[in-house]
Amino acid sequence: MFERGEPSQVSALWNLAYDAGMGAGALGFGHTGYPAGFVLVAALITVTLPLTRVRPACAPLPR
Repeated sequence: MFERGEPSQVSALWNLAYDAGMGAGALGFGHTGYPAGFVLVAALITVTLPLTRVRPACAPLPR
């Protein structure tokens, strides 16, 4: 991320995403409890994992 954007903006976006994820997780687990929360997280990972793409570390960045 730092290679593609302004470091201060990247840092702010990282912190926003991290805090939002922590809040959403706490809210979700607070409403469902641990057993259902873990099942929901596993389902979410299963659904979204194919959407990720892996790029080798040595590959050049797209321009």
